[in-house]
Amino acid sequence: MMAQGQGGLLMLEGFADPVDDSQRIFRQILQAVSRPGCVVTLDPLSPAPVGLNAASIALCLALLDHDTSFCLDGPTLTIARQHIAFHTGAPLAEMDEAAFTLIADGNVLPDLSRLPHGDAEYPERGATLIIQVAGFDGAQWHILRGPGVDGTTELSARGLDEAFWVAFAVNQHRFPLGFDTILVHDNAIVALPRSTVAVTRPVEA
Repeated sequence: MMAQGQGGLLMLEGFADPVDDSQRIFRQILQAVSRPGCVVTLDPLSPAPVGLNAASIALCLALLDHDTSFCLDGPTLTIARQHIAFHTGAPLAEMDEAAFTLIADGNVLPDLSRLPHGDAEYPERGATLIIQVAGFDGAQWHILRGPGVDGTTELSARGLDEAFWVAFAVNQHRFPLGFDTILVHDNAIVALPRSTVAVTRPVEA
């Protein structure tokens, strides 16, 4: 199904029931955030524009609104930007000012130090980073610990540049400041809150 956007441009439909569908996705996001490193599958509720996957667009439709700025990083994503802005009303912003940044290709990362980290008075103003990856297997394993993790758990994120883990390690030392991360693949997500600690699992001889 299509919807008519500004200037007569045809857009893919958003959520069929914006209130109920947003609440359903939000509950699933909370489930992921409460269990860092665990894969949570989202209900497929909306078609995704070219360049984004089902989980990415579901997160955007559930989390963005007129007061929540976003940055979409990646080439040839003009239609995706218009789609998100049309359905959410969220304003576009540069990465260093955006509340949410979505990176379309985890292998091609911008400088993550540009993300807002909040400040001592308002740590919640740190950004949420969403990164599309190629899968949750077949890559270097990382051991996770922290709030919400029972002891430790392990995560493998294929199609995610190692520079992310370097930036994430720096991010850990800023806590309670810093950014929160959600990795997405197809219709599945993995949350990595800023309170999570990640170390590379040693390669067995």
